[in-house]
Amino acid sequence: MNIEEIKRIDMVDFLQRYYGMKFQNRGNEWVSPSPFSFEKNPSFFVRKHSDGHWLFKDFSGGGGGSLIDFVLLKENFARPSEASNHIRGLCCNGRMPISLSGNFIAGKEEKKSKYDIQAIYSKLTGNDMKPCREYLLRRGIDQRIIEDLTDRKILLHNCYKGVSYCTFAVFTKEGELKCLDNHEIEGNDKFVLGNKTFFTLDWEFLPLSNRIFVCEAIIDYLSLKTLYQGDMAGVALLGNQINFPKSLIQNAREIVSAMDLDGGGAEGLLEMEEFLEKDQKIITVDFGESKDANDYLLDKPGKKQKLTAQDKLQIYKEFSHADNKSDLALKWGVNRTYLYEIAKECEEFIIDGFSERRQGRRAAGSPLNLEDAFKKVAALEEEKRREATEKERFYARSEFLKVRLKWAEEELSEIRGEDVKRKKQIKKKRKRSS
Repeated sequence: MNIEEIKRIDMVDFLQRYYGMKFQNRGNEWVSPSPFSFEKNPSFFVRKHSDGHWLFKDFSGGGGGSLIDFVLLKENFARPSEASNHIRGLCCNGRMPISLSGNFIAGKEEKKSKYDIQAIYSKLTGNDMKPCREYLLRRGIDQRIIEDLTDRKILLHNCYKGVSYCTFAVFTKEGELKCLDNHEIEGNDKFVLGNKTFFTLDWEFLPLSNRIFVCEAIIDYLSLKTLYQGDMAGVALLGNQINFPKSLIQNAREIVSAMDLDGGGAEGLLEMEEFLEKDQKIITVDFGESKDANDYLLDKPGKKQKLTAQDKLQIYKEFSHADNKSDLALKWGVNRTYLYEIAKECEEFIIDGFSERRQGRRAAGSPLNLEDAFKKVAALEEEKRREATEKERFYARSEFLKVRLKWAEEELSEIRGEDVKRKKQIKKKRKRSS
């Protein structure tokens, strides 16, 4: 597929299928909410021009251009060639057929590539799994989860045209193979073979769970399983469109949204709000500055450095008042077992501290109890911050006065008719001699 053919791809069809966008037809153009912002009003326009090319204009962000320009912006590629290759990968790797316009296919859809997904799966099960296991370990996935995926023959290694892909086999509850989700190990290319559907390892627990999570990619699903230490069931959509039946989560009162922090994730969140029942509550995971669950797993506190004493004290404070310990563990990037160990360690230090105190009258200014101790620590921290601010203020004022004094001396010398330049040279010589 060359550049000319890419520009003639039906952009409305493409964006609906691969980016989950929803369009409304208005005569000779199609409109949709922008995938680059969180607005709800349509400001993204697509139109087919007389030369057969499709162009878009995003009035919320100001961007515009061809399908290549859209993918370049959406996927944060550095070069147009990367965007073109990504489009070719989506259209030509066994995924859904794309309609072209103009003189190429004359409005007819391409015929879907014929392949036997079961035969591909059987072939991939014989490949060496080491590159995939190492890839998932680099992505921070728990070793036990990786071994479970390997034992269940869900994790596969796909070598396509010399490129290695970490592949996940997606099965139904009954064990029917639906699709193969491929992630390039040394790059960003992704594609799905077969009929794309949602992924989960929690078939038995989802209908019984009061709380489940929903995310986009399987990598995010495995990241959340690592963060929650398997304490919560969930599903991965393989995109941002809701594609699982309501019956699967009918007993869940809380839905934890772990969608990506981009336009597609925002649209998926809005669709989820419409999909759920009124008594089902959505809780959004706070990934901080990370864009998704896997980035958060790799950047989480304590991943690259040990928790400090102040961190542990803060964790203990929050632990004492937290209703949900799993959320607190996710926030700090530790598993629940370690969370309880930190709380126990802090309590032991407090008990040991009180045990070593002599019996008698309480020392003046000492805390009455643990809550009072926390208040005093907070007050001391606030006093420390105030003193640091005051110190900076005095330092800045001192430097300013030095400049004013130097300026006044030079003005006085000019009034007296003294040679200011000569005076400075004399001062420098005196300093050298001293």
